Amino acid sequence: MKTKIINNSMLLLILICLNLGVFAQRSLQKARELKNNFDYAEALVYYNNYFRTNTPTVDHAREVSESYFKINDTRNAELWLSKVISSGSFNASDVLNYAHLLRSNGKYNEAIIQYEKYAELNPSDRIVATQWITASEMALIWMQEITYFKVVNAEVFNSENADFGLIPFGEEYILTSDRETRGSSFSNNDLYGWTGKPYLKLMLFSDVDLDDNTAEINVLNSINNEFHNGPANFDVNRNTVFFTRTKAVRVRKSPVNSDPTSWIDYAPQGEFISRLEIYSSDYSNGTWTEPKPFAYNKAEEYSVGHPALAPDGSIMYFASDMPGGFGGTDLYYSILNIDGTWSIPQNAGESVNTSGNEVFPYVEKNGTLYFSSNGHPGMGGLDIFKAFGSQNRWTSPENLKFPFNSPKDDFSIIFTEIDKSGFIASNRDGGRGDDDIYRFELLPPRNMTVVVITKERIDNSTSGLLPQVNLNVVTGDNTSLNLNTDENGLLYMQSDCNESYNFTAIKDGYFSDNKSITTECRSYNDTLYVELLLNKFVVGRTFAIKNIFYDFDKWDIRDDAKPDLDDIVKILTENPQINIELGSHTDSRGTDRYNERLSQRRAESAVAYIISRGIDQSRITAKGYGESELVNQCADGVRCTDEEHQMNRRTEFKITSLNY
Repeated sequence: MKTKIINNSMLLLILICLNLGVFAQRSLQKARELKNNFDYAEALVYYNNYFRTNTPTVDHAREVSESYFKINDTRNAELWLSKVISSGSFNASDVLNYAHLLRSNGKYNEAIIQYEKYAELNPSDRIVATQWITASEMALIWMQEITYFKVVNAEVFNSENADFGLIPFGEEYILTSDRETRGSSFSNNDLYGWTGKPYLKLMLFSDVDLDDNTAEINVLNSINNEFHNGPANFDVNRNTVFFTRTKAVRVRKSPVNSDPTSWIDYAPQGEFISRLEIYSSDYSNGTWTEPKPFAYNKAEEYSVGHPALAPDGSIMYFASDMPGGFGGTDLYYSILNIDGTWSIPQNAGESVNTSGNEVFPYVEKNGTLYFSSNGHPGMGGLDIFKAFGSQNRWTSPENLKFPFNSPKDDFSIIFTEIDKSGFIASNRDGGRGDDDIYRFELLPPRNMTVVVITKERIDNSTSGLLPQVNLNVVTGDNTSLNLNTDENGLLYMQSDCNESYNFTAIKDGYFSDNKSITTECRSYNDTLYVELLLNKFVVGRTFAIKNIFYDFDKWDIRDDAKPDLDDIVKILTENPQINIELGSHTDSRGTDRYNERLSQRRAESAVAYIISRGIDQSRITAKGYGESELVNQCADGVRCTDEEHQMNRRTEFKITSLNY
C-alpha cells in the first residue's frame, strides 16, 4: 500500500514536470512566432515566461536582445547582448551590434573598444569601424563644448507613450502620438503588434500653456484612419495639412527599420505589410476635407512619408525608400506645378543622402533644410543635421551636436524663432515616455560662481590652505570691496558673465598675491576657481626675480628689466616690515674674480634703481655671488647649452630681517 502511494506521488510529480516542460516549450515557440511576425512587445512576454524555468541559451539572448532593440529599449538590448559577448560564442555581427548599443546608451569609451574588436574580426570593414570610432570620440568632445541652448522636456505635450512630430497650427499645435486618449478602449486589433501600443494618431492641442503644462487635447478623427497617422506638415499658404499614413499591402517582406517613428515596413496581420503614403487635407471654417493621396504614392513597391513644405509651399520634401536611392531611406523633392499638381519626385542628392536612413525633413523660413540621419557621423541613433541650398544642391550637412542631439534618436525639429527657439522629439534618457517633445531656447548664461582659494606656500612643491585672508576686490567699474576667505581659505561669489575682477590677497606675515580675471561663462553651471598663493615671511627665504637681463659684460638696468624691479618696489612698499638682500648670480664662464665683480656691480645697479623708486636704502643691500651658487652641474670645464648656463644667470632677493 505504501509503495503504491509513493508510486502515485512520483507519477504525479512526473506529470507536473512534463506539463511544465510542455508549457515552457510552448512559450518559447509562441515567443519565436510572435518575433517572426514582428510582434516584439508581446514576444518578450513569452520569452520571459520561458526563462522563469529555463536558462537562456546564447541564441535566446540574441533573440531577446533584438526584440528589445526593435521596441527601442536599448538598455535591456545591451544587457542581453552582453550575455552573448561574455559567453565567448559571439561573431563579428554580435560585436558590431553590441558596439552600436553601447554607443546609443552613451557609453562611448566602451563602444570604441568594441568597434576596435569588430575591426579585428572583420578587417574588410575597418574603414567603417574607424568612422564609428571617430563619431564616438567626437560625441565625447561635443558634450564638453560650450553651448548656450537650453533643452528641457515640454511636459504639456508628452505622455507615457510616443509623442513626436509637433507642428504649429495657427495658435494651436498638431502632434503625432500613440497615447491612449480619455474614454477610449482598445482591443488587440487596435494595438500595434510591434510596440503593443495603440496606432499613431494626429492630435490637436489647443489652449496650450507651456508653463502650467495644461492643454485641451482632441484626436483629429476626421483625417485619421485605423492604422498609423503622422507626422504632418501644415502649409499656411493653402491651409492644407500634408501627413503620413500607413497602408496594408499584401506582400511579405522583412522590415527595413526598427523604429516606427522614423520608418515603417511591418506586417500587421496575415501576409500584409505596412508602407507609408502621403495624404493631404484642406482646412476651412473648422472642418477638414476628405484626405487626398499624393500622386506618387506607390505602396505596392515602396514608401513615401514625412512631408515637409518649403516656406512658400512650392516644393515638398519627403523621405522614401523608392528604387534608385543611396541607401535605406533618402530625401526626395517634388515641385508644385502651376496647375496645382506635383512634379515627378527627384532625389535630393548625395550631399544629404547616405547609405543609412535620412528622415523627418523640415525647411525653416530662411530655407535651411533640417533632417535626421543615422548615416552621417553622429552621437548615436538618429541625429539632427542642417544643410543650405535647395532641391538637389546642398552644402555638406552640419551636425547640430549636443544638446540638440543625444546618444538616442533625435528628430522632427521645428523652430518657433529662427536659430533661437523651437521643439525637437527625442527618446533620450530622462523623458516621460518612448519619444518626448523637448523645447529648446537660446539662453546664454547670465551669471556664474567664482570661488577664491587662498593658500600659503610650504615649500617649492607643496602648499596648504590659508584661512582668514583679507581680499581687496576691484571690479571692472573700479568699485572696491573688502572681503575675507573663511576658515577653510575659501570665498564664494556670484558674478555676472563677462565681468572683470582684480583680487589682492593680504595677510600679516605674508607677501600679498594678486590676480586678475574675466568671468567668461561657458555653460549654465560654470564655476571659476581663482587661486592666490601667499609666501610667509621667513628670514633666509629666497625668491627668484624673473626677466632681469643684462647686456654682455655690462651692469646697467635695461628697460625690459624695469617692470620686474618695479614688482620688488611694490613688495617692499606693501610689506614695510621686511628687509631684503638683492643677489646677482652669473654662470661659470669667465674667471671667478671677474664674475664676482660683475655680479656685484649688477646687484648694486638693481638696488640703486629700487632706491630711486622711493625705497629706504637701509632696507635693501646688494650682494654679488658670481658663480659661487650654481643651480645645476654647469661648473668650470663642464660642457652645457646656452639654456643651461642661462639658469645660473639669475637675480634673487632674500629676506634678511623683519621689523615689526
